[in-house]
Amino acid sequence: MQHLISVIVPVYNAEAFVGATIDSVLQQTYANWELLLVDDCSTDNSATIIREYAEKDSRIKYFKPAQNFGGPAGPRNMGIRESSGEYLAFLDADDIWMKDKLQRQYQLITTEQLDVVATNIVFFGDGLKSWSPKLPASPTLDAMLLHNKICTSSVLLRKTTDVLFEEDKRLISVEDYHLWLTLFFKGYKVKIITDPLVRYRVTPNSLIHKNEFISILKANYVVSRLVVDFKYINWILMRVFFRTVKNLAKLRVKKIVGK
Repeated sequence: MQHLISVIVPVYNAEAFVGATIDSVLQQTYANWELLLVDDCSTDNSATIIREYAEKDSRIKYFKPAQNFGGPAGPRNMGIRESSGEYLAFLDADDIWMKDKLQRQYQLITTEQLDVVATNIVFFGDGLKSWSPKLPASPTLDAMLLHNKICTSSVLLRKTTDVLFEEDKRLISVEDYHLWLTLFFKGYKVKIITDPLVRYRVTPNSLIHKNEFISILKANYVVSRLVVDFKYINWILMRVFFRTVKNLAKLRVKKIVGK
C-alpha cells in the first residue's frame, strides 16, 4: 500500500503562478497525496484560485492564518501541523514538479530506508536560459556546511518531530538550510536524485534575486550557530568558513568605497 504524502505549499500573492503549481501536483503519477495550501494573508486573487481547485478535488485543502507570518517558515509549519501524511513534501507556489517526481522519490525513500530524498532542479524564467546545477547523489555534512545543495521544492521526507522550520525572522531565506543541516547533524539518511524533477521559477521577486551579500551572511550565521550547537569541529572546514567571511567583508568594503 502506498503511504499518504502531505504536500505543503506556502502561498503569498501568487495568483500568476499558483494554478500551474497545483496542476503539477494533480498530474503526479503518485496519486495518494493531500495538498495543503497555506495562504499567508494574500492581498491578490490567490485565495479564490485555490478554493476553486479545492471544490473540484477533496485532496486539496485551503488554510489561512489569522495574520501574516512574514515569511515561508510559518505557513510551512502550519501545514506540517495540519498534515495527515506519513511523508511530507514541500513546494513553493511558483515552482512546478515533473509528473513522476513523487513516484520516483517514494520508491527510493522506501526501498533504501532513507529519511530524506531531494532532487535536482532546473532554473527557468522569462529571459533566462534554463540550466541545472551539478549535485551529488549522496551529499555529506561537510559539503552541506559549505553550500546548501537542497532546494525546498524538491524535498520528500519522513514526518518526524524534528521537521519544523525555524521562524526566526533573521533566518528568512535560509530557514530551509537551517532545517536540512539540523537533520544532517542528527544523522538523517539523505540522498539526491540527480535528475531535475523540479522546475524552479526565477522571477524578479525570487529570493535568489535578493541581496546576495546578506543571504551569504545569513547562511554563514546558520552554519556557525549549528556548528556550536552540535559541537562539530572540522578545522579544515572552519578555515574555509572564516576565509569566506573575510573575503565577503573585503568585497563589501570595496563596494562601499567604490560608491
